[in-house]
Amino acid sequence: WSISPANINISGYGSGSGTVSVTAPEGGSWSIDFASNAFNLNASPSSGTGPNSSVTIDADNDSGQSGIHSIDIYLKNGSTIVDTATVKVRITSKL
Repeated sequence: WSISPANINISGYGSGSGTVSVTAPEGGSWSIDFASNAFNLNASPSSGTGPNSSVTIDADNDSGQSGIHSIDIYLKNGSTIVDTATVKVRITSKL
């Protein structure tokens, strides 16, 4: 079981996306959860089965946040956390 980290860049009050790779055993059922609901983070798809999947992580900056934020992302098999990675959200101001 493994999940890769992602970097997401957002300009001002915008949105962005990044990609993580999920590796699970053949037929293994997985889902993704976040440690924080900041930026309206969501994963598409948010669940699936092994062995390998590409998942798009979307983030919206709808509350004027700035700077760099690190948010833990959890790969789960049922309710068990089987791996953890970090989504780094970097927000730059609009020009």
